[in-house]
Amino acid sequence: MTGGRANLLKRIHDQYILFLEAAVPKEGAFEFKNVPAGSYEIVAASDSSSGASSWYARQEIEVGWSDMQVNLRPGSLGAFSGHVIFEGERPPATTSLFVTLRNEEGHAVRIEIDPDGNFLFSRIQPGRYEVAAGSSDYVAAYLSGPSAGRLPLSLEIASGEPVRRDLVLTKAVSVIEGTVEKSGAPQVGASVLLMPKNPSERWAYRVDQTDSDGSYRLATIPSGDYFLIALSDGAEIAYRDAKVAAKLSGAAKLLHVEASGHLEMKLEIVDPGLTGLE
Repeated sequence: MTGGRANLLKRIHDQYILFLEAAVPKEGAFEFKNVPAGSYEIVAASDSSSGASSWYARQEIEVGWSDMQVNLRPGSLGAFSGHVIFEGERPPATTSLFVTLRNEEGHAVRIEIDPDGNFLFSRIQPGRYEVAAGSSDYVAAYLSGPSAGRLPLSLEIASGEPVRRDLVLTKAVSVIEGTVEKSGAPQVGASVLLMPKNPSERWAYRVDQTDSDGSYRLATIPSGDYFLIALSDGAEIAYRDAKVAAKLSGAAKLLHVEASGHLEMKLEIVDPGLTGLE
């Protein structure tokens, strides 16, 4: 193995704070001295980037009042790279455009794309990640693989595996805003849901909750056809499910959003039970 570093993080309440650091030679042995009893986590990684020569290990431990030995079994680091493709007109500059990877624990890594539209995440821990990107005018739509098909904005990075995907962005600057009422009275805390007519456009869903005056605002919307509905209780509704979406669309307003459009819509609140949803 190659050399690297190991960090000892001490658990304080629900957070881990860096406590000690140690170099890890290629032989793999390292030592932390004068460690008080308590809960810790060891996080160790190689100095090399992704690939067969890289490694990463993470393990929680309980330290008592005597010396202890811990054996870590690291895996190789992966990588994720690609090129950003714009649907429609490409912006004149991409200096403020970032790509973000977020793991299942909610930890995110963000990098800026280069002037040619390329990006590279090296030293990525194995696991499942959600991909996001955008600026004030663009949002991530889907990933494109070697076969040029539309892939979800999620990927699995295996130990030591380099993954390459192109990331397609779509312009999203339109806005829908208005109020939700019931018999003329503003509704507070209603769920306003915007669903794309084409359910495969998973990046185009938007949700908001009404304010004290019954107002809502849905922003960064790509152009296209949508269903718009206000629900009295929509927090637990699986609106991305095809059967659920079909029932909701029957009670929703069908509308078309133009590029850079700004629509004002007054909605009457709908009881989910009236749509056939319990």
